Amino acid sequence: SGTVSYQWQSSSALGGPFSNISGATSSTYTPPSASAGTTYYQVVINATGNDCQSVTSTVATVIVRPDLSITTQPLNIDECVGGTNQLSVVVANGSGTVSYQWQSSSAVGGPFSNISGATSSTYTPPSTSAGTTYYQVLISATGNDCQSVTSNVATVVVRPDLSITTQPTDIDECVGGTNQLSVVIANGSGTVSYQWQSSSAVGGPFSNISGATNSTYTPPSASAGTTYYQVVINATGNDCQSVTSTVATVIVRPDLSITTQPANIDECVGGTNQLSVTVANGSGTVSYQWQSSSAVGGPFSNISGATNSTYTPPS
Repeated sequence: SGTVSYQWQSSSALGGPFSNISGATSSTYTPPSASAGTTYYQVVINATGNDCQSVTSTVATVIVRPDLSITTQPLNIDECVGGTNQLSVVVANGSGTVSYQWQSSSAVGGPFSNISGATSSTYTPPSTSAGTTYYQVLISATGNDCQSVTSNVATVVVRPDLSITTQPTDIDECVGGTNQLSVVIANGSGTVSYQWQSSSAVGGPFSNISGATNSTYTPPSASAGTTYYQVVINATGNDCQSVTSTVATVIVRPDLSITTQPANIDECVGGTNQLSVTVANGSGTVSYQWQSSSAVGGPFSNISGATNSTYTPPS
């Protein structure tokens, strides 16, 4: 009865004490929200009519939160075709319901377009084909005056699986040779590792060679024989498939040896007897250079053009 009056009160504790708020004398009150924190409010209502008792409302809790902030930004992804690495974002603060909208662009500077259905804090970008795409996420909160926030741009590189562009080639060398096997690769993602393997048979089985983990490998050549080698190559990027090289044959041969020495010649002027030599072993192209001397102990000098396994000395 009579005139009704209102007095809003506030407290920093749920149980009070409560203090009158100057000027807060309407049925509505807009609490201050300049800084984050929690404050408790009630309103005392009076009527001027005779014997009208005052009434106090229940306590209302007003929480003022900082605007949304991103505590963990989405990270760049570098993976192979078929990879399933996720982009993710972690937020703090905000009020009400938080929503996410991932966006993509073919250019780092945008424009960015919404990705249909990509409305969670994580997103798995497509990786069916190789290429580079840029992603960001727009995050909103439904609380009054909550400002939306946009993440940093994350670069997602999808690469083709590992491929070998230069296969290891066969080696044919002598005992003590130092020829190398080598392989050249393309594509893949992450850290690339190599493991050379050997076998005594061209079809395997192949066994890992301890410590042979570079793109090149020098096979042992202390003794003659034939060994077969291949290299298994891996990349650490998500869903990167390993690749195995073709098999290279390494033949280590004994050094050259003369199986038939040139025999002495005794002939008349005008004779055409030949000197000849027969060799075994060695590797690669064999070459000959006949030499002559007027003394059995030399010195010996090369004979021009005498570069075959046989030689007819002038007579």
